[in-house]
Amino acid sequence: MAHTAPTEAEKEQRAPAKSFMDLLAWKKAHAFVIGVYKATEGFPARERYGLTAQFRRAAVSIPANLAEGFRKRSRVDKARFINIAEGSLEDEIRKRQMIHVGPEGMAIDRKTYQDRWRERIVEMGQSDPVVRRVLAGEEISEAEWQELARRLNSPEFYFEETSLRRAFEQPVGSLTDFIRAALGLYQFPSREQRIERAFNTWIAEHSESINPDQAHMLRLLRNIVIAAAVENQYQTLEPEVFNHPAFRRLGGLRKIEGIFGKQRLTDILDELRQLLKAA
Repeated sequence: MAHTAPTEAEKEQRAPAKSFMDLLAWKKAHAFVIGVYKATEGFPARERYGLTAQFRRAAVSIPANLAEGFRKRSRVDKARFINIAEGSLEDEIRKRQMIHVGPEGMAIDRKTYQDRWRERIVEMGQSDPVVRRVLAGEEISEAEWQELARRLNSPEFYFEETSLRRAFEQPVGSLTDFIRAALGLYQFPSREQRIERAFNTWIAEHSESINPDQAHMLRLLRNIVIAAAVENQYQTLEPEVFNHPAFRRLGGLRKIEGIFGKQRLTDILDELRQLLKAA
């Protein structure tokens, strides 16, 4: 059977790449970035820090990861960066969750909202008398707080307590806390720290009604929930949690129900769910 000789274009495509810019995948990714930038030029102005920025960052990350992977020597490292590039859009959009702020529900991604908040407070720390007094640790009257809250809740970003709590994932943070945190005067507890505190509080409050075996199992459950939070995952407190390998090694759900009693275990999980919801 006769074989057709490869064309010059095919030879060029098959030639070893001397730089990441020679990669066909990178060329296509670069063209995609240009297309995304052109497409998002027509997005509404209110999406400048929302969907527009989000789509552009996600698009740029694709050729960036291909370029980074090209420099890696091992196949494993190269494959890892190619996989990152393939999942960039999906992962970036998932991680940069959108929140809605203001009376019309303007969409803005959480990271952008956080960054703009810090920039605004640092800027006000140079000129705004109330913010400067917060920085100095002085007392602020209720009327002054209300006036500051009004100034912050401007049409560009609508900085106010409810939106700040969603953006920073701090369900009980106050405006004072968010201002002090932006100025470097306060650090919010992490999600893992809040989970640990909720579990430890429950165990301490019920120390007289739980035995050492039950306390041990609750601490093990706490560690599993914290480990999930570190990986940006959410571990629900349903009976299925006891299918986790750490519990299966001890006998699984049946063993745990034997230690607590089925109804008692259900009640404890309900109480812990409520604590974690507010954490």
